[in-house]
Amino acid sequence: MVKQIIHDYSGASGQSVNLSKSSISFSRNTPRTVCSTISAILHINVVESHDKYLGLPTNIPLSKKQMFNQIKNRIQHKVAGWKEQLLSTGGKEVLLKAVATAIPVYAMTCFRIPRSVCQSINSIMANFWWGQKQDERKIH
Repeated sequence: MVKQIIHDYSGASGQSVNLSKSSISFSRNTPRTVCSTISAILHINVVESHDKYLGLPTNIPLSKKQMFNQIKNRIQHKVAGWKEQLLSTGGKEVLLKAVATAIPVYAMTCFRIPRSVCQSINSIMANFWWGQKQDERKIH
């Protein structure tokens, strides 16, 4: 049935699924015989779990804070690279609005990000906005 759905979708949309780039994962409760049968019919590799899908982890740990710290770290890494450059106020604004605020957007459409992570992200962006050097602090 799944193979037929993929075929119908391809015919209707004009898009085709590249099965050699595809993989499939199953619930822990799915019997191994069912997994191997479906994999053989669809000609798709079985994986235990996907690490990420569209930049988000597929297995959500018990601590959402731990999961979303990855997003905070990405923003922190980007901002750290910008601090080395001498940027105008307009340049800082454009980088913050176009890049730093865009990183967590997809995650926010899927999940409710913990307040502490949002506060950390705001703090990173504010420190970049108000201070230019690593240890320099300006009035916020």
